[in-house]
Amino acid sequence: MGRKNSPLGFVVALFDVLGFEFRLKKYGLDEIQSKYYKIVEIVNKNSEKNRILFEQLNITAPLMIADGPPMVFYDIRAIYSSDSILLWSNLAWKIVQDKSIETLRKNENHSAYGYLSKPVPLEPFLSMCAELICRSIEIDLPLRGAIAMGDAVLNETDKVFIGSPIVDAARLEKEQKCIGLSICTSYIKQQDHSKFFIPYSEHFKEDYRAERNDCALNWPLYWLNSRNTDLINAIEEMATRNDNHSYYLNTIEFIKYSQKYKY
Repeated sequence: MGRKNSPLGFVVALFDVLGFEFRLKKYGLDEIQSKYYKIVEIVNKNSEKNRILFEQLNITAPLMIADGPPMVFYDIRAIYSSDSILLWSNLAWKIVQDKSIETLRKNENHSAYGYLSKPVPLEPFLSMCAELICRSIEIDLPLRGAIAMGDAVLNETDKVFIGSPIVDAARLEKEQKCIGLSICTSYIKQQDHSKFFIPYSEHFKEDYRAERNDCALNWPLYWLNSRNTDLINAIEEMATRNDNHSYYLNTIEFIKYSQKYKY
Protein backbone atom coordinates (compact mmCIF):
# COMPACT_ATOMS: atom_id res chain seq x y z
CA MET A 1 0.00 0.00 0.00
CA GLY A 2 1.07 3.63 0.20
CA ARG A 3 -0.43 5.07 -3.00
CA LYS A 4 -0.79 8.84 -3.11
CA ASN A 5 -4.00 10.00 -1.42
CA SER A 6 -4.63 6.51 -0.04
CA PRO A 7 -1.60 5.59 2.10
CA LEU A 8 -3.49 2.79 3.88
CA GLY A 9 -5.45 1.55 0.89
CA PHE A 10 -9.22 1.03 0.69
CA VAL A 11 -11.95 -1.12 2.11
CA VAL A 12 -14.22 -2.35 -0.68
CA ALA A 13 -17.55 -4.18 -0.76
CA LEU A 14 -18.79 -5.58 -4.06
CA PHE A 15 -22.46 -6.61 -4.30
CA ASP A 16 -24.25 -8.59 -6.97
CA VAL A 17 -28.03 -8.66 -7.46
CA LEU A 18 -29.40 -12.17 -7.06
CA GLY A 19 -31.68 -13.16 -9.93
CA PHE A 20 -30.84 -10.04 -11.92
CA GLU A 21 -31.93 -11.35 -15.33
CA PHE A 22 -35.21 -12.60 -13.87
CA ARG A 23 -35.88 -9.20 -12.27
CA LEU A 24 -34.86 -7.25 -15.37
CA LYS A 25 -37.51 -9.14 -17.35
CA LYS A 26 -40.02 -8.79 -14.52
CA TYR A 27 -39.65 -5.06 -13.85
CA GLY A 28 -38.11 -3.63 -17.01
CA LEU A 29 -35.12 -1.35 -17.36
CA ASP A 30 -36.67 1.85 -15.98
CA GLU A 31 -37.95 0.21 -12.78
CA ILE A 32 -34.65 -1.59 -12.20
CA GLN A 33 -32.82 1.73 -12.56
CA SER A 34 -35.20 3.30 -10.05
CA LYS A 35 -34.49 0.50 -7.58
CA TYR A 36 -30.74 1.01 -7.97
CA TYR A 37 -31.19 4.71 -7.23
CA LYS A 38 -33.03 3.84 -4.02
CA ILE A 39 -30.01 1.86 -2.85
CA VAL A 40 -27.27 4.22 -3.97
CA GLU A 41 -29.08 7.31 -2.63
CA ILE A 42 -28.58 5.92 0.89
CA VAL A 43 -24.84 6.25 0.37
CA ASN A 44 -25.15 9.61 -1.38
CA LYS A 45 -27.13 11.10 1.51
CA ASN A 46 -24.44 9.92 3.91
CA SER A 47 -21.79 11.52 1.68
CA GLU A 48 -23.67 14.83 1.63
CA LYS A 49 -23.90 14.80 5.43
CA ASN A 50 -20.16 14.16 5.66
CA ARG A 51 -19.42 16.90 3.10
CA ILE A 52 -21.14 19.41 5.36
CA LEU A 53 -19.17 18.14 8.36
CA PHE A 54 -15.88 18.28 6.46
CA GLU A 55 -16.24 21.49 4.48
CA GLN A 56 -18.53 23.68 6.55
CA LEU A 57 -17.87 22.53 10.11
CA ASN A 58 -14.27 21.43 9.51
CA ILE A 59 -14.72 18.15 11.39
CA THR A 60 -11.97 15.85 10.11
CA ALA A 61 -11.39 13.67 13.18
CA PRO A 62 -13.52 11.67 15.65
CA LEU A 63 -15.99 13.95 17.42
CA MET A 64 -15.73 13.53 21.17
CA ILE A 65 -19.04 13.64 23.04
CA ALA A 66 -19.73 13.85 26.75
CA ASP A 67 -21.64 10.60 27.10
CA GLY A 68 -20.61 7.66 24.94
CA PRO A 69 -17.96 6.71 22.40
CA PRO A 70 -16.56 9.21 19.86
CA MET A 71 -18.64 9.80 16.74
CA VAL A 72 -16.77 8.79 13.60
CA PHE A 73 -17.32 10.39 10.17
CA TYR A 74 -15.70 9.59 6.83
CA ASP A 75 -16.75 9.40 3.22
CA ILE A 76 -18.33 6.25 1.80
CA ARG A 77 -18.86 6.10 -1.95
CA ALA A 78 -20.93 3.88 -4.24
CA ILE A 79 -21.49 3.23 -7.93
CA TYR A 80 -23.53 0.65 -9.82
CA SER A 81 -23.04 -1.06 -13.16
CA SER A 82 -25.22 -3.77 -14.69
CA ASP A 83 -25.99 -6.17 -11.82
CA SER A 84 -23.25 -4.95 -9.46
CA ILE A 85 -22.87 -2.27 -6.79
CA LEU A 86 -19.43 -1.18 -5.59
CA LEU A 87 -19.06 0.43 -2.16
CA TRP A 88 -15.74 1.76 -0.90
CA SER A 89 -13.98 4.02 1.56
CA ASN A 90 -10.46 5.33 2.03
CA LEU A 91 -8.89 3.65 5.08
CA ALA A 92 -6.90 6.79 5.96
CA TRP A 93 -8.47 9.67 7.84
CA LYS A 94 -9.27 12.55 5.51
CA ILE A 95 -6.79 14.86 7.21
CA VAL A 96 -3.83 12.54 6.39
CA GLN A 97 -4.80 11.14 3.00
CA ASP A 98 -2.12 13.30 1.38
CA LYS A 99 0.59 11.92 3.67
CA SER A 100 2.94 9.04 2.87
CA ILE A 101 2.83 5.71 4.65
CA GLU A 102 6.30 6.48 6.00
CA THR A 103 5.04 9.70 7.62
CA LEU A 104 2.12 7.89 9.21
CA ARG A 105 4.39 5.22 10.65
CA LYS A 106 6.70 7.84 12.16
CA ASN A 107 3.79 9.27 14.15
CA GLU A 108 2.03 6.04 15.11
CA ASN A 109 3.14 6.27 18.77
CA HIS A 110 2.24 9.93 19.21
CA SER A 111 0.03 10.32 22.29
CA ALA A 112 -2.42 12.73 20.64
CA TYR A 113 -2.21 11.98 16.92
CA GLY A 114 -1.17 8.34 16.81
CA TYR A 115 -4.68 7.26 15.84
CA LEU A 116 -4.20 9.04 12.48
CA SER A 117 -1.63 6.40 11.49
CA LYS A 118 -4.22 3.63 11.83
CA PRO A 119 -7.20 2.75 9.59
CA VAL A 120 -10.49 4.47 10.26
CA PRO A 121 -12.91 2.47 12.46
CA LEU A 122 -15.03 0.37 10.15
CA GLU A 123 -18.34 0.42 12.01
CA PRO A 124 -19.85 3.11 9.71
CA PHE A 125 -18.83 1.16 6.62
CA LEU A 126 -20.14 -2.17 7.94
CA SER A 127 -23.39 -0.54 9.05
CA MET A 128 -23.77 0.91 5.56
CA CYS A 129 -23.24 -2.56 4.06
CA ALA A 130 -25.94 -3.96 6.35
CA GLU A 131 -28.31 -1.12 5.49
CA LEU A 132 -27.87 -1.74 1.75
CA ILE A 133 -28.66 -5.44 2.19
CA CYS A 134 -31.77 -4.67 4.24
CA ARG A 135 -32.94 -2.00 1.82
CA SER A 136 -32.38 -4.33 -1.13
CA ILE A 137 -34.76 -6.86 0.43
CA GLU A 138 -37.43 -4.21 0.93
CA ILE A 139 -37.35 -3.24 -2.75
CA ASP A 140 -36.98 -6.79 -4.12
CA LEU A 141 -33.43 -6.33 -5.37
CA PRO A 142 -31.61 -8.76 -3.03
CA LEU A 143 -27.83 -8.48 -2.74
CA ARG A 144 -24.98 -10.84 -2.00
CA GLY A 145 -21.47 -9.52 -1.66
CA ALA A 146 -17.96 -9.71 -0.29
CA ILE A 147 -15.68 -7.27 1.49
CA ALA A 148 -11.93 -6.85 0.99
CA MET A 149 -9.05 -4.48 1.64
CA GLY A 150 -6.04 -3.39 -0.37
CA ASP A 151 -4.45 -0.97 -2.78
CA ALA A 152 -6.70 0.27 -5.57
CA VAL A 153 -7.47 3.07 -8.00
CA LEU A 154 -11.03 4.25 -7.43
CA ASN A 155 -11.50 7.30 -9.63
CA GLU A 156 -15.10 8.43 -10.06
CA THR A 157 -14.14 11.30 -12.37
CA ASP A 158 -12.42 9.11 -14.97
CA LYS A 159 -14.54 6.02 -14.18
CA VAL A 160 -11.48 3.91 -13.37
CA PHE A 161 -11.96 1.20 -10.74
CA ILE A 162 -9.17 -1.36 -10.51
CA GLY A 163 -7.26 -3.15 -7.77
CA SER A 164 -6.80 -6.41 -5.90
CA PRO A 165 -9.63 -5.87 -3.37
CA ILE A 166 -12.15 -5.59 -6.19
CA VAL A 167 -10.84 -8.82 -7.74
CA ASP A 168 -10.89 -10.61 -4.38
CA ALA A 169 -14.43 -9.48 -3.60
CA ALA A 170 -15.68 -10.44 -7.08
CA ARG A 171 -14.29 -13.96 -6.69
CA LEU A 172 -15.80 -14.56 -3.27
CA GLU A 173 -19.13 -12.90 -3.94
CA LYS A 174 -20.14 -15.42 -6.60
CA GLU A 175 -19.33 -18.39 -4.34
CA GLN A 176 -22.24 -17.64 -2.01
CA LYS A 177 -25.69 -19.14 -2.28
CA CYS A 178 -27.74 -16.69 -0.24
CA ILE A 179 -28.33 -13.02 0.49
CA GLY A 180 -25.57 -11.48 2.58
CA LEU A 181 -21.92 -10.48 2.82
CA SER A 182 -18.73 -12.52 3.41
CA ILE A 183 -15.18 -11.40 4.14
CA CYS A 184 -12.10 -12.00 2.00
CA THR A 185 -8.79 -13.03 3.52
CA SER A 186 -7.44 -9.53 2.82
CA TYR A 187 -9.98 -8.00 5.20
CA ILE A 188 -8.49 -7.13 8.60
CA LYS A 189 -11.03 -7.22 11.42
CA GLN A 190 -10.75 -4.60 14.13
CA GLN A 191 -10.99 -5.25 17.84
CA ASP A 192 -14.67 -4.42 18.29
CA HIS A 193 -16.11 -6.21 15.27
CA SER A 194 -17.63 -9.10 17.20
CA LYS A 195 -21.16 -7.71 16.80
CA PHE A 196 -20.77 -7.44 13.03
CA PHE A 197 -19.46 -10.88 12.08
CA ILE A 198 -20.54 -14.36 13.07
CA PRO A 199 -18.85 -17.69 12.26
CA TYR A 200 -20.65 -19.28 9.31
CA SER A 201 -19.75 -21.22 6.19
CA GLU A 202 -22.99 -22.89 5.09
CA HIS A 203 -23.70 -19.98 2.75
CA PHE A 204 -20.87 -21.03 0.41
CA LYS A 205 -21.45 -23.25 -2.59
CA GLU A 206 -20.62 -26.90 -2.05
CA ASP A 207 -17.76 -27.02 -4.57
CA TYR A 208 -16.02 -23.96 -3.13
CA ARG A 209 -12.85 -25.09 -1.41
CA ALA A 210 -10.59 -22.04 -1.56
CA GLU A 211 -8.96 -20.70 1.60
CA ARG A 212 -11.29 -18.27 3.31
CA ASN A 213 -12.42 -16.75 6.57
CA ASP A 214 -15.58 -18.56 7.55
CA CYS A 215 -17.44 -15.50 8.74
CA ALA A 216 -20.48 -13.60 7.52
CA LEU A 217 -21.85 -10.15 8.24
CA ASN A 218 -24.62 -10.36 10.81
CA TRP A 219 -26.96 -8.16 8.83
CA PRO A 220 -30.10 -9.83 10.29
CA LEU A 221 -29.15 -8.26 13.65
CA TYR A 222 -29.01 -4.87 11.93
CA TRP A 223 -32.51 -5.52 10.50
CA LEU A 224 -33.77 -6.43 13.97
CA ASN A 225 -32.43 -3.17 15.39
CA SER A 226 -33.59 -0.91 12.55
CA ARG A 227 -36.87 -2.39 11.28
CA ASN A 228 -40.24 -3.22 12.81
CA THR A 229 -41.08 -5.97 10.33
CA ASP A 230 -40.36 -9.69 10.52
CA LEU A 231 -37.33 -10.55 8.40
CA ILE A 232 -38.16 -14.21 7.74
CA ASN A 233 -41.64 -13.23 6.56
CA ALA A 234 -40.05 -10.68 4.22
CA ILE A 235 -37.80 -13.35 2.68
CA GLU A 236 -40.67 -15.84 2.38
CA GLU A 237 -42.80 -13.24 0.60
CA MET A 238 -39.92 -12.44 -1.74
CA ALA A 239 -39.51 -16.13 -2.56
CA THR A 240 -43.23 -16.46 -3.30
CA ARG A 241 -43.26 -13.39 -5.55
CA ASN A 242 -40.27 -14.63 -7.50
CA ASP A 243 -39.01 -18.08 -8.43
CA ASN A 244 -38.77 -19.74 -4.99
CA HIS A 245 -35.06 -20.28 -5.55
CA SER A 246 -33.13 -22.29 -2.99
CA TYR A 247 -31.11 -19.14 -2.24
CA TYR A 248 -34.08 -17.79 -0.30
CA LEU A 249 -34.28 -20.94 1.81
CA ASN A 250 -30.54 -20.70 2.45
CA THR A 251 -31.02 -17.09 3.53
CA ILE A 252 -33.72 -18.11 6.01
CA GLU A 253 -31.37 -20.74 7.45
CA PHE A 254 -28.72 -18.07 7.95
CA ILE A 255 -31.23 -15.76 9.62
CA LYS A 256 -32.24 -18.50 12.05
CA TYR A 257 -28.59 -19.23 12.79
CA SER A 258 -27.83 -15.55 13.39
CA GLN A 259 -30.46 -15.44 16.15
CA LYS A 260 -27.97 -17.24 18.39
CA TYR A 261 -25.91 -14.04 18.34
CA LYS A 262 -28.49 -11.51 19.47
CA TYR A 263 -27.19 -8.88 21.87
